[in-house]
Amino acid sequence: MRIPYHIYALATAIGFFLAPVGFAIEDTLAPNLCPRPVNLEVHSHQYTDSGDVLFWFDNAIANSGKGALHILFGDTVSLDPDSILAIQFIKVETPDIDGPGDNWYDTIGVFVFDTNPSHNHWHLNGFAKYRILEDNNGTPDTAVRTGPKLGFCLVDHTKLDTSQCFCCGPLEGTAPANAVYVQGNCDTTSNQGISVGWYDLYNMGLEGQYLDVTGLDNGVYWLQTIVDPDNVMNQTDQTDDTARIKIQIITEFDSYEPNNSKAETDARPLGGEFSSNLVPCTYPITIDSLSIHQNWDSSSLAFEPDEDWFKFVLSETGGSGHYARIDFDSLLVSVGNIEMQLRNAADSVLETRETVSDSEFISLNGRSAGWYYVRIYPAEKLHDPPNSRYQINWNYSLELSAPTEVSGDVTCNGTVTSADVIAFGAYCTSGTPFSCPFNADVNGVCGIDCNATTGDRGNLIKYVFQGGDPPVCGCE
Repeated sequence: MRIPYHIYALATAIGFFLAPVGFAIEDTLAPNLCPRPVNLEVHSHQYTDSGDVLFWFDNAIANSGKGALHILFGDTVSLDPDSILAIQFIKVETPDIDGPGDNWYDTIGVFVFDTNPSHNHWHLNGFAKYRILEDNNGTPDTAVRTGPKLGFCLVDHTKLDTSQCFCCGPLEGTAPANAVYVQGNCDTTSNQGISVGWYDLYNMGLEGQYLDVTGLDNGVYWLQTIVDPDNVMNQTDQTDDTARIKIQIITEFDSYEPNNSKAETDARPLGGEFSSNLVPCTYPITIDSLSIHQNWDSSSLAFEPDEDWFKFVLSETGGSGHYARIDFDSLLVSVGNIEMQLRNAADSVLETRETVSDSEFISLNGRSAGWYYVRIYPAEKLHDPPNSRYQINWNYSLELSAPTEVSGDVTCNGTVTSADVIAFGAYCTSGTPFSCPFNADVNGVCGIDCNATTGDRGNLIKYVFQGGDPPVCGCE
């Protein structure tokens, strides 16, 4: 209920409120609260030791209304001594409502003291609510995770850039040059609020700024924030209290891990199942359901970075139809996406692709035969201030097109030279045992037994790489 100040004071003294007469929100300098979608873009995953996956994010609430959101501390709630009444002060714009100069007050809820070390001050209870929604062909759908209603200490954190759309409309009032409500006002001796043209930020280092997404499938979802979920605050517009953005959620790592470095990829079995050390028998190949999944530690506010390395071979000089490519859903190009590099066996960078599109493409045309690596990693601008504390996780697919290996048999008396790459069929057409004209270090590698007959072998060896210690092969 809304009452003028002199009635409010009298009613408080005698313990009850009276209903006002002739009052409308249009007659006041009320605020207009709205979440800022751009701040929701600051988010990341935390993979806990217990196996839970927490999705952390920033949230910011702006005020683009006629006047400030101004909240006073009232009396202690008689049935709950740990709560204090929260009273919204609303300045009257029309002077002849119930007498010149009258202002209006409304009990909108309670303040509760939050003892968590990241807060440790009084919060306006139930100020915001968070949900994760399914994606239905690009449209938000059913909620799959809903968090509790959260309280905040309301302050002027940052002045709005009026050149940007922060509540999808211009300011109705005039923004003060300096902050009016500051962090030190989170005790009972001061008022809380958000000035016109300012926003309050609740970053993902604060307790409560996450949703538990354990058990959700990897994929695209929507993150939604709602300010004033119970619709108790007096505002000039209550149709813009909700904001949402598309997000990627990754609860399970892809099957090709660990491959966070060249060394880890080199150590994987060549051509093995779910191995990032690739020697495919035929090209092109496409590997789906890959992910960049950096782990954010909410205690240290630090990241365990993640990137993916894949090793592959060119059996001969690459042609115009040979390439490496990644595809992904570039949800937040304003924040960044994932990028790709081509490196050689000596770990020298041959080419880097860093665009803001939904894919990255590197041609292999003219590249000589030998080992190569593709490195997939988050966009570098994600590491730069002012957003250095967060990273975004991505689902993506990798496609490689390279020369197909030489097919057909070779004679048993053929000699394996010291070339880097040899493609051959290892069956002996004469059916006689190998006479071992091969280099001695090939014996016993890749199923080659120089003393075996054709019938005993049973495997067709596609590749042998000389010069290694020992030589390696794939696609048996």
